[in-house]
Amino acid sequence: MKRRQGASIALLISDFGYVDIIRKLFAQGSLGTVYTSAKNHSLIERYRAAGVEIVGLGQGSRASTKVRAILHQDGSGHVELATPYDRHNVSDEISMDALINFLRELDYVGRDEQEFLLHSLAKFWHLNGLGSLTVFPQRCAFKDVYVTMSTLRERPWQRYTHDLAFLLPQSVNRPKLVKAAKQTFGSGLAKSIYKGGGPFILRDSENMVRQALEKMGYLDGDLNADLAEAMLVFVNGPKNQYKLRKDLNALPSPQDTPVEVQAKLRRAFSSHRSDCEWRIAPRDDAVRILLRQQGFLARADAKAKGTGEVFEAMASYAKRHGLPKMKTYNGYVFRILRAMDRTPNKTGTVEFQL
Repeated sequence: MKRRQGASIALLISDFGYVDIIRKLFAQGSLGTVYTSAKNHSLIERYRAAGVEIVGLGQGSRASTKVRAILHQDGSGHVELATPYDRHNVSDEISMDALINFLRELDYVGRDEQEFLLHSLAKFWHLNGLGSLTVFPQRCAFKDVYVTMSTLRERPWQRYTHDLAFLLPQSVNRPKLVKAAKQTFGSGLAKSIYKGGGPFILRDSENMVRQALEKMGYLDGDLNADLAEAMLVFVNGPKNQYKLRKDLNALPSPQDTPVEVQAKLRRAFSSHRSDCEWRIAPRDDAVRILLRQQGFLARADAKAKGTGEVFEAMASYAKRHGLPKMKTYNGYVFRILRAMDRTPNKTGTVEFQL
């Protein structure tokens, strides 16, 4: 069907799968307004992070996230609980086009329609020495950068050097947020960001992947000292695997060596084509309970977490059930959790040359 000249499309959406075509329609001037339910808070944030303004319809809850994720000038970050963030605050209105054009002139935004703007905002703030920046809720970062660029028009700004990686770790979301957790955090997304530990920026280097995995709990100097296994566990995290495959075309293949996988992750962490929210190392709670139930472990409480006792129990369990022998604690947690997962259509395990 041929579009009438001057006509525009209004689009009602319920998921993130349309972001690429929406950007193209905006660029062509073919798209008027994008709508979704006002209750889809995380979806609205994701589209806005991708540079797409979206309107919430209906009666969304005014009380939202009570979590703040704050990036510090030194590249570290932390999370904290705060008063609810009001998404409907009219003072937060910004011109997305003006913001994108400003960042593009300084090389923080490229011509790639699939870029997520939170990377650009965080890196701009960091390189220009502007102090701490709230990066979650993402709307805070958009507003702060927009206000700064509008009020300090004459300041000479540092251009992007293309040598930084920005990550906002997340924990695994639980299927349903219980009432107490909702009162504490505000939403499931907010809880996962809080449990993720906080954002960080790293300088690109040969050690960047190792540093990132250490910060997300995949590597340490004790029972998780093997980089190859840490990368294996990381790339098999459900959301991580999806991003590497769908957004970044960086999913390891069975023929890849650890050096090649490390190079792929280095590019992935530096890229602006993902939403920068990577999953932290898996918890071992379910594994400890299983080991206790099957007689491999004397106790399953939190005091046993991360101990050599649990490591030996997991090794014994893996041997009895024909699971691969692993070098690390997280490696065994990953293998046992995969074996426990009875989901009919679960994604396959990503393997490479260890």
